[in-house]
Amino acid sequence: HSQVQNGQHHPATATPYIMLPPRPKTGLEWQPKRTQYCKICETAVPYLDHHCPFTGNCAGMRNYSNFYVGLLYGVVGLAYASVITLPYFFDCD
Repeated sequence: HSQVQNGQHHPATATPYIMLPPRPKTGLEWQPKRTQYCKICETAVPYLDHHCPFTGNCAGMRNYSNFYVGLLYGVVGLAYASVITLPYFFDCD
């Protein structure tokens, strides 16, 4: 996506920062686009998805890969445990 201003071509990524009101305890005025403030961590997190109560930190841009790897390990572990224990549920002897 691009913008045309005063007859000049400006790519949409030309301004990656926007002006946001200062947040308590951070004092940050310039923050990357799509930055949200986590009330629990009391910090600004780019591309904040949610605050995870299990890990005690935010799922954001810097740790998306760690979040998805942990999620994958959880699903694989659950599937493995289900396959291993499933025969015991059907053994009625």
